[in-house]
Amino acid sequence: MARPLRIEFNGGYYHVISRGQRRDPIFLEVRDRERFLELLGETGEKHGAPVHAYVLMGNHYHLLISTPRGNLVKAIKWLNTAYANWFKARHGLVGSILQGRYKAILMDSSAYLAQVSAYIHLNPVRADMARRPEGCAWSSYRYYKDGQEKPLWLETGEVLALFGGERSLYQRYVEQWMKKPELNAREIYGVRGILGDADFIERALKAAKAKLPTKAVRELPAVKGLEIVGGEDVKRIIRKMGHIGQEDLFKKRKGNVWRKLLIYGLKRHSDMGTKEIGELLEMNYSAVGQAYCRFSREVGVQREVRVLKEKLDAEVRVLRMG
Repeated sequence: MARPLRIEFNGGYYHVISRGQRRDPIFLEVRDRERFLELLGETGEKHGAPVHAYVLMGNHYHLLISTPRGNLVKAIKWLNTAYANWFKARHGLVGSILQGRYKAILMDSSAYLAQVSAYIHLNPVRADMARRPEGCAWSSYRYYKDGQEKPLWLETGEVLALFGGERSLYQRYVEQWMKKPELNAREIYGVRGILGDADFIERALKAAKAKLPTKAVRELPAVKGLEIVGGEDVKRIIRKMGHIGQEDLFKKRKGNVWRKLLIYGLKRHSDMGTKEIGELLEMNYSAVGQAYCRFSREVGVQREVRVLKEKLDAEVRVLRMG
C-alpha cells in the first residue's frame, strides 16, 4: 500500500502523531517530557511553525501544528531527531527511538480545527491516564481552560476565536466530546492523510502535484493513490456489488461473505490500518489479521469467493483511473 504523501504548502494545518519504535515508551522521566516541550518550543520558533495543541502520552505524542512557510517535514524531522538524540544520550541507549514514519494529517482548519484540538486534549481521558483532560499535566488543555500563562510558542488564539474567545465555551465543547461515542477513524484521520471535504481534498492534491515534476506525479504511488480509495469507497463498492445495506455488510454472522470481503478490501485497498479496521468492525487487532488470512485462503479454494474478490479489485482499479 502506498504511503500517504507529505503535502506541504504555506498555511497548512496538521495533526501530527509520532510513536516510539516498537511502541516503546519515549518518555521515562519527568525531565524527558520537559525537554521535549523545550524542543517543541524551539521547533516552533526555529521553523516558524506555531503549535496550537499538544499532548504527551507514554509512547507517542500528538501535535496540532500549522506551517505558514510550508515546511512541515523539516520542522518535524528536526524535532524528532533532536529529541531522539537527547533521549539516547540521557538514558544510554542506541538505535532508533521513534518510528521513522510519523503520521501527519493535513486538515481543513476552517472545519476541523476545534474538533482535532478536542481530540488531542481528550487523549489522556481515552487512555485512562486522567479522569478529565485538565488532569493531564502534559497537555496544552490547561492553557485553554484556565488561562494560565502559556509558553510563547503555543498559539491558543485561533482555536479560542472559534468560540468568541470564551474559554468556558471551549471547555463546554471539549466536555461534550467526552460524552460522545468514540469517533471513527475517518473523522480524525480523513482519507489518505487529508481531513476535509471533496473540494478541500482536490485543492490539496493540486497543491501537492504542482510541486512535483510530471514524471513524479505519474510514477509516485502516493500521488497516484491519494485520490484512489478510502474506507467509505470500499464499503460503497461492496454494498453495490451485493445490493445490501450497511447493516447487512457489518453483520456478524457465520458465512457473511460480504463482511469478509470488506475486511479484505479495507486492508488491501484503503487507507485504513489494521487497528482502524478493527475499531470500525468491533474486532481486535489480531482478529482482523486472522480474518484477512482466512479470506485469502478461501480465495484459493472457493471459486465464488475468488470471483467476488476479483470483481472488487476490478472496481477499485476503475476508481483509481478516475
